Amino acid sequence: MLLTNLLLIFVIERIASTKKTIEKPIAKAIVGNMQCHPYYVQQLAHLVWVNTGKVAKQEQLEKATWDLLHQNSLLFQRDFDLLSNHQIRLVKAMAKETGKSYTNKEIINKYQLESSAAVVRSTKALEKKDIIDTFEGRPEFVDPGFKLWLNKIVWQ
Repeated sequence: MLLTNLLLIFVIERIASTKKTIEKPIAKAIVGNMQCHPYYVQQLAHLVWVNTGKVAKQEQLEKATWDLLHQNSLLFQRDFDLLSNHQIRLVKAMAKETGKSYTNKEIINKYQLESSAAVVRSTKALEKKDIIDTFEGRPEFVDPGFKLWLNKIVWQ
């Protein structure tokens, strides 16, 4: 919560320092969409700023989000292309089913993940490839931009 608030203040103040303003819900969306990842918050906020005349609104956020995804698309595509079919299915489950247990039978069946043992093996392989990391027993994407790219470009 503290990091979220600090990043929110950072975005609002940095944009204000250039005589532009940003609506608070848009600043919150920047921080939330980038999962409090400082690099991506700064990158997306900069792109919103670039696309803004005087007041940053939803349309500037949407344009900036697409710009961010396209700027990073080659890197994301390279990482995606190095995944096995099973890893792709697990990554899809993670991108679509945030916060769920990927070893439960419903998710395994829905995403054709074979078994909980196969999920564990793929999770370890994805960790070695720096696609995911495990926090408090739950796998999460290392790169929130990659997750966003998957949901908006690959599996729109």
